[in-house]
Amino acid sequence: GEFNSPNFSDEDYADYLQQIIERYPGKIEAIEVWNEPSYSGFLSNSDPARYTRLLKAAYTRVKQVDANVIVVGGSLYGSVYNNPDFLRGMYENGAKNYFDVFATHEYGDTPARAEIWGEPAPPAAYSILFTSIKNNLISIMEAFGDGAKQIWMTETGANTAKGGNGVTEAQQAQAMNDAYGHLKRGTIPQLKRIYWYSWSDGWTNGPGNDANGTNPEWKYGIVTPN
Repeated sequence: GEFNSPNFSDEDYADYLQQIIERYPGKIEAIEVWNEPSYSGFLSNSDPARYTRLLKAAYTRVKQVDANVIVVGGSLYGSVYNNPDFLRGMYENGAKNYFDVFATHEYGDTPARAEIWGEPAPPAAYSILFTSIKNNLISIMEAFGDGAKQIWMTETGANTAKGGNGVTEAQQAQAMNDAYGHLKRGTIPQLKRIYWYSWSDGWTNGPGNDANGTNPEWKYGIVTPN
């Protein structure tokens, strides 16, 4: 069916992961189980119980095939201000022992992030964001005895779209320095990696172009194509 449909067998998904690992033996460091399952655009009609069943099936199979592969669970979208209850629901449904690393997607651009800091985002946007991660995510992990588990921020960034929906390139650079500065200083000891989205802006020519630079989705890159 559709790419975001939940109507598939968990075992079929586990079979797929097994085939990937067996096709590339010793070359896969980690597998992130699904992308933003808390967002219906990527997993329609999703709920923590449904995702946890998928996560359990994936983890069990991956470890059977190659115990060294890291299983990354969560990959939740904007969970510090959008839906921390999804993480709590995962734990309530027994997810604790079925992922090695917790992943979250948190962004520091504006005005889309007005839920935390309003418009525009202040220079200390990531200070606020990291505090929110401690208060809203790590607190849940600690409550379920999982406070020492690694956290990877597998998506973060700042868009430079025009028309009031982005930041300047200088502010984008400041955001990157801010994010990785916190990582290097160990502001959150459990946070071990940050993956910046993205390397390049979208195409400036061809189908689906954004010649005027007003689409945020096309303007998260730190380089422009030519």
